[in-house]
Amino acid sequence: MPRPTVKRTTESKKTFTIVFNFSDSESLKYAKAISIFLGNFNPLREEMTDPDECLRTLTRMKIDGEMDILISKLSKFLK
Repeated sequence: MPRPTVKRTTESKKTFTIVFNFSDSESLKYAKAISIFLGNFNPLREEMTDPDECLRTLTRMKIDGEMDILISKLSKFLK
């Protein structure tokens, strides 16, 4: 599956924005899934075929601590 690529990022005191390039509908879906995973569930809920299942998955990941573990591991390699 083609993955989206980062086109650019912008940062201010309170926001961080990532703009993706995508080549087809599958890479667009992948970019949307990344966005949902990073906290944009509400703005993208209309894009989901089953928002309840997505919310259950995100909730389970939070309860299991998977999301925090991934984010913590990645954050250690940031400037």
